[in-house]
Amino acid sequence: MFKLAVIGTNWISQQFVEAAIQTKQFCLKAVYSRDIEKARLFGTPYDADTYYDSLETLGQDADIDAVYIASPNSLHAPQAIQMLKAGKHVICEKPMASNYALAQQMFACAEENNVVLFEAFMSPYTPNFQVLKESLPSIAPLRH
Repeated sequence: MFKLAVIGTNWISQQFVEAAIQTKQFCLKAVYSRDIEKARLFGTPYDADTYYDSLETLGQDADIDAVYIASPNSLHAPQAIQMLKAGKHVICEKPMASNYALAQQMFACAEENNVVLFEAFMSPYTPNFQVLKESLPSIAPLRH
């Protein structure tokens, strides 16, 4: 079972954690927030047992396998790089980075630290999007 930490205590983090737990492959181990009480409020319903208000301390937690980042967009890249350097796999909410060069730096950091980085992005090639695409012409003509 992958032990997951979450950076960000918002509704999208809640949806992600609930979906991850449903797979029975993840458990929520830790929650980071600048406000430790917000971290506790978020993590308690999911039986998280560790709460952080320090990213450095979170990165040092050897019990964490992967970190999901859903903080404000401008923090995604620096927080991801910090966690990658700490040897954590990172699932980063979109947008992963504000520009191509920063995204390249993030992937290079993942490779250097032998961990995986990916963006939490729903692919338009999944079956549900294909059904929608095929059904749209029956609703109205499409214009490009």
